[in-house]
Amino acid sequence: MQNRDAETSSSHSNSSTGEKKIRVLVVDDETPVRDVLIEALEAEGCEVLAAKSGEIALELYDKYQGQIDAVFTDIGMPEMSGWELVTAIRERSKTVMLAIVSGWADAISHQTRSAVNANWVVAKPFDLDRIVAIAQEIAHHKSASTK
Repeated sequence: MQNRDAETSSSHSNSSTGEKKIRVLVVDDETPVRDVLIEALEAEGCEVLAAKSGEIALELYDKYQGQIDAVFTDIGMPEMSGWELVTAIRERSKTVMLAIVSGWADAISHQTRSAVNANWVVAKPFDLDRIVAIAQEIAHHKSASTK
């Protein structure tokens, strides 16, 4: 995979059933971590948008206006932190699902997690089974909300 500032992959919907894929935004300044998340989510059938910074992520979020089902973000990033990103996203949507994936996950208080209404907090290094389980929860939530 090329190291681009922003990327889109698996962008086709499931045309045989008319069902749209889950669209997930992955934000991490560390390319290897971003790539592993992309790969795991694509393996679960997600369409993945990826950004290496909070600024690029917010541009993508705004570009897809309400068409992103979930955001997976790191917290410790240069320029715009993950906290600033999730705060900006929460100003735009109270319902988009948020997964905070951070090496500092254990230090995130319940109060802080509640303040940004994060659905999941995942510690790095993460277990791929945990990412898969989150993707399945997102899919279940999306199918339940579209019925």
